[in-house]
Amino acid sequence: MLGYVKACEHFRWHLETWSKSTPEDHKFFPFRCRSWRHEGECRLWKGAQDFVRIKEAMLARRHWSHLTLTYDPLDWPDRRKLFRLSVHHWSILRKRLVREYKDIKYIQTWEQHASGYLHVHIAISNREIWQMLGPDRKKNFFDYFQADAMAAGFGKQGTIDAIRSKGRMANYLTKKAKELIDGSVKGQLPLDAPPHFRRLRASVRLLPPVVKNEDITGALHFCRVDNSEIIEKPE
Repeated sequence: MLGYVKACEHFRWHLETWSKSTPEDHKFFPFRCRSWRHEGECRLWKGAQDFVRIKEAMLARRHWSHLTLTYDPLDWPDRRKLFRLSVHHWSILRKRLVREYKDIKYIQTWEQHASGYLHVHIAISNREIWQMLGPDRKKNFFDYFQADAMAAGFGKQGTIDAIRSKGRMANYLTKKAKELIDGSVKGQLPLDAPPHFRRLRASVRLLPPVVKNEDITGALHFCRVDNSEIIEKPE
């Protein structure tokens, strides 16, 4: 368990906050990590936040397709190495797709099979890709993407299909919400990932920024606080 997750789990740290407009009014809260790695309230909170950002980004653009990439465990006996290289693999594939199809916008979420090996779901916004895809998602992958995916480091299995209707988009977003918020039910969260591994990645400035109250500032204290000023206590 990472240090900040452990601190949240055991209420070891606390936050001191105050309003910039009324700096004399200080409040104290137990630190909450809000991490997808922390089962329970924090994971649910982070999943809900990510889903809202994904939904807003996808509804603002058109011509989305859903690409799934996998790895062959036989090719990667060292899973730790695979976690380190996965970002590099996507970088290679993304550059190939940009050369072929020009404007590519993407949102990706990484998951982990029961075997411990990674797979990634990628929503891609590109008109040409969207138009050329047929109804068979496995054939689409084999015909158009398998060679580039394998050259980049991914496995030979994958799928891609176009999201062509409002109903299909609604179904996709519902599934995405379940993956992000209830990922622990499926057991596919990449909990073996090393520190700083980002489960959610996207094109630069595609996702809306996280909403913040700019009037609130504060400090993090790496210790417990036990006094009457704490306004949120653990159950």
